[in-house]
Amino acid sequence: MRVHSRVEGVAGEGEWTLHAEGLLAVETGQPGQPGPTGMEVWPPEGAEALPLDGFYEQLAEHGFAYGPVFQGVRKVWRRGDDLFGEVALPEQGAGDAAAFGVHPALLDAALHTKFFLTGDGADAGDVGASIPFAWNGVRLHAAGASLLRVKVTPEQSDSGAVRIVAADGAGAPVLTVDSLVTRTVTPDKLSTADGRTPAAVHPSLFRVAWTSLPDGAAGGVPAAGPMEIHEVVTDVTASVPDRVRSATHAVLTALQARAENEEEPNPLVVTTTGAVSVDDDPVTDLAGAAVWGMVRSAQAENPGRFVLADLDDDPASRAALAGAVATGEPQLAIRAGRVSVPRLVRVTAGEGEPQSSHAGEPWPVGSGTVLVTGGTGGLGSLVARHLVAEHGVRHLLLVSRSGMAAEGAAEVVAQLSEAGAEVRVEACDVGDRDALAELIAGIGTDHPLTAVVHTAGVAANGVIGALTPEQVDYVLGPKADAAWHLHELTRDLSLTAFVLYSSSSSVVDGPGQGNYAAANQFLSALAEHRAAAGLPAQALAWGLWDEQRGMIQGLTTTDVERTRRWGMSELSPADGLELLDLATGTGLPALVPVHLDPGVIRDRVGGVPHMLREVAATAPGRRATSRTRAGGTAPRATGPDLAERLAGLTDAERTRTVLDLVRTHTAAVLGHSSADAVDPDRAFQEMGFDSLGAVELRNRLMDATGLQVRATAVFDHPTSRALADALLAEIAPADDGADTATEEHVRRALGSIPLKRLRDTGVLDTLLELAGIGDPGAAAGLDGGEDDPFDDLDDIDALDTESLISMALDGSAADSGDDSQEA
Repeated sequence: MRVHSRVEGVAGEGEWTLHAEGLLAVETGQPGQPGPTGMEVWPPEGAEALPLDGFYEQLAEHGFAYGPVFQGVRKVWRRGDDLFGEVALPEQGAGDAAAFGVHPALLDAALHTKFFLTGDGADAGDVGASIPFAWNGVRLHAAGASLLRVKVTPEQSDSGAVRIVAADGAGAPVLTVDSLVTRTVTPDKLSTADGRTPAAVHPSLFRVAWTSLPDGAAGGVPAAGPMEIHEVVTDVTASVPDRVRSATHAVLTALQARAENEEEPNPLVVTTTGAVSVDDDPVTDLAGAAVWGMVRSAQAENPGRFVLADLDDDPASRAALAGAVATGEPQLAIRAGRVSVPRLVRVTAGEGEPQSSHAGEPWPVGSGTVLVTGGTGGLGSLVARHLVAEHGVRHLLLVSRSGMAAEGAAEVVAQLSEAGAEVRVEACDVGDRDALAELIAGIGTDHPLTAVVHTAGVAANGVIGALTPEQVDYVLGPKADAAWHLHELTRDLSLTAFVLYSSSSSVVDGPGQGNYAAANQFLSALAEHRAAAGLPAQALAWGLWDEQRGMIQGLTTTDVERTRRWGMSELSPADGLELLDLATGTGLPALVPVHLDPGVIRDRVGGVPHMLREVAATAPGRRATSRTRAGGTAPRATGPDLAERLAGLTDAERTRTVLDLVRTHTAAVLGHSSADAVDPDRAFQEMGFDSLGAVELRNRLMDATGLQVRATAVFDHPTSRALADALLAEIAPADDGADTATEEHVRRALGSIPLKRLRDTGVLDTLLELAGIGDPGAAAGLDGGEDDPFDDLDDIDALDTESLISMALDGSAADSGDDSQEA
């Protein structure tokens, strides 16, 4: 066995550290019971008691801080070179000792006895800066002890090894260790900080890392039939905003066509070139990047229906595409035939460089002006206050569509002015390049523009099937177009910061936000594009904020509960501002500040999204539980399992089982804790279902049943009962499903009864008769003589039960002239 670990937050890249390895060997010979331990008389005769005053306190000062359960040493004696110790578990807090071979706290306490080998116990620091290193010949003789008598004997060598014998309260052997070698550890190696993983900048600050698939992983079996590809090609002569619209409109049409064609088993593969940055290669196709955001949203709505692949110009990459798609990874980048996949990982200390030369401080503290788009809104005004209060910014230009007419604008100006800042508020459509150019030109040279924070944005949510090009353009304007205009209009200025507020929906979990995800992924790509050109840039793909800031303002309670079920919780203003400072301090161009709960992510219905697999893997392993998660998460029942369960049930039981399944998942989508809250005959729309809720329910039912459920299922079958009936009809069609269930029920019942019991109760005779075996001997081709094995029906036990039942059912079907084998 081997025990490894790697640092949380860099799970896709961190080096594995081997901490322990061992071999469990078969005991040779017949050792029998071990001999006497020499501890039958207690305390040991001729031994000198050693003082224990302050023992664990002194160990803590030298880096060994043991909790109360592990402070088990009660007494210690010395006799010559041998040490004897008495160790015990506390009465409270240790749990049941009988559940262990040796309770871990008791075993650890037994080892504490060796701390006294080279001293008198008065100064544990002189005697104990060592930890177990190599164990040999460990044998357990008895289990469940709560108290141990321990003898530690040093070996007569320079190895520092000791032999350990542990006995129970009567001196009977419990554990022997032939040899334990320890190694000295300096206190600094044992120290910990504030509980956070040292390598992580913050538990909620992530980035997208590209990880190469192992050799051969991309050589899976390609899908049946030709692979349908939608290749994103942009007109380089057009402006970037026009390219983005052309590309997103075209891919939206392709996505909608495939979403409607639910009979096609293969995914649609959307390919781009230069839309993502892998191994620090620059982003060259910003329109393709917007496509990535839109397709990621479509993937969240329609699992398994779409694949994203970014290829370079190497012919080997195109050749590797089919094999890469066959891996089942939804997002791929192929460079020179090498396949990489994206994973969200925590940002670690030392990654990136500060954006400016001001010791990591990107904000102007002198006469420079900071331009904040959306500056009178929730997030814009929050960052403006923070820059003034915490970073000494004294000149602000806050921009919004309504300017001073915006709700709360006057209050924001008053607060900032009181804090010592000079504030201008202007009305401007930042998506209009000419208007934005005029605004920037008017800033002047007394307080020149030195930093930009772009928080402006609007939403017009809709599932892919219902999204229109007009909705796409509406969202792109103030978010993507404005970002590009800000880039063009300021790239020749001496900026110290260029911060773009993006959204985590462009990275993962953005169903119903295809247009918004496209606009925000454009921002992340623009930041990487600027960084590659040596310009300050940072896109922050924020998760949800609380207190009605950001896009949470447009979400319903059900929407927010849905994101919590995904494993995302809201950022408080304090959390967000802390993450803003940490993010701008790293200088990395594209980051994802978001609160994620790995445990909730691992329990997600439908499985962990590929993008979050490293995040989910950094938390402790899943714990078994018998309760339903708050929010109504239902136990998973995959297709074959469900069909098998239904096969042995009556019609009424099958109907009730499937209806319960639908009601449970309906309750989960609506945020109810129990299926009892769902009236089976009430329309989904009356219960508050929208298109996104319908998509979530469809995906849950696909995962639970194994069926290909249509996206319009909720609208085609408007109540839980109607939808359950439709699902049941697919799982067990009415024309022969009842017969199959009945036959299966008979087989299971009879197959569980010994043939002798069937014979004794007379059932065997009936089965033989149904099978057409009125005379077993004759049926076997025998004449009933002395060699007839059926002369005594005791030998019938040698028959195969399944064969006999099949013969009976087949015989009954033949007698009735019915090919369906109805019994």
